[in-house]
Amino acid sequence: MVKRLMVVALVMGVTAAFTLPAQALGRRGGCGACGDCASPCGMTAGCGVSVSYVDRQITCYRPVMKESVVNVTVQQPVYTKQTVPQTTYECHTSMVPYTYTVLEQHVEKVTKPVTTYTCQTTMVPYTYTVLEQHVEKVTKPVTTYKCEVVQVPYTFTVMVPHVTPTQRMVTTYRTEMQPVTVQVPVTRVVRVPVYNPCTCCCQVCCYPVTEVVTCTRMVCRSIPVQQMVTVNVCTYTPEQRQGVRCENKVTPITTMVTCDVVRCVPVPRQGMRPVTTSVPHTTNVTCDVVRCVPVPKQGMRPVTTTVPVTKPVEITVCSYQPKLVPQRVMTCTMEAYTTTVKIPVYNCGGCGGCGPAGSPPSAPMGAPPSGPKSGPIGG
Repeated sequence: MVKRLMVVALVMGVTAAFTLPAQALGRRGGCGACGDCASPCGMTAGCGVSVSYVDRQITCYRPVMKESVVNVTVQQPVYTKQTVPQTTYECHTSMVPYTYTVLEQHVEKVTKPVTTYTCQTTMVPYTYTVLEQHVEKVTKPVTTYKCEVVQVPYTFTVMVPHVTPTQRMVTTYRTEMQPVTVQVPVTRVVRVPVYNPCTCCCQVCCYPVTEVVTCTRMVCRSIPVQQMVTVNVCTYTPEQRQGVRCENKVTPITTMVTCDVVRCVPVPRQGMRPVTTSVPHTTNVTCDVVRCVPVPKQGMRPVTTTVPVTKPVEITVCSYQPKLVPQRVMTCTMEAYTTTVKIPVYNCGGCGGCGPAGSPPSAPMGAPPSGPKSGPIGG
């Protein structure tokens, strides 16, 4: 709420500043009663104009923030005690008779036929087959292979070397030792006597001193030397030659061979084997049979029922009532104040445009004109 009032006050202040009369602020760019022109009152460039400033009091408005007390409606909670009926449910247990069924076992004598099986073994003839081996003389051709070594002529190529002396340019390197002068830093320890004013004694201290010493060292350098050398160049020329080589030759030889061949021949035979059979025997057997018979019976069981009980209960009820509460707020009001400003007044010479020479000076801006030929310029 306070922020909204401050924004409204600021807008009102800006609006009041823009709506002030033009005579209070002064206009410097025109001629006043003569309208906007290059020279005031239609004067030529040779007309003399003098400007003077007059103090004038004007009324301005400024926004002022004031604190006021305003009654604000607030919803205030009111707590009251009320008695209302409340229903609760209570459990009551009672014994109730009921009928239930029980299965009772009854034993009865029952005669029924029972079949049993007895195993008997008897010898039964059967026929089976046996494979007998028979040896037979059989003549068949057999091929064997004989390996023989045979001399066979063939042609082969031989590379024959030929050596030819040839002149070649060869570069060799010889080593020479050359002295080189270098600057080497050398550190040595200098013993310096130092006087100690505390003990009035002279002590000898050692300080390292680095000096640059010129030294000469030998550097090994390789110098190339070219010379003509006769070398033997070997070339190879292919040459065809004749020769004899040994080859293995395999020769097949077929001969007739008689051998024994065993053959299996099936032969049927007779025999006896035992066979077991089951023989049934039926007899009457008396046994006990248990049967379950349903029998109704009476009993008592607990039954729980829910009974509603209504009791008065006191509860707290919250209601809201409007209440006027004084509250401090900031309001913006426009305050009038008086201030003094400088207003320019233009005085024209005797150029014929605004009046004859020697006419009285113009009145201040905003004052009524003193005559038909004189008045404020820029008002």
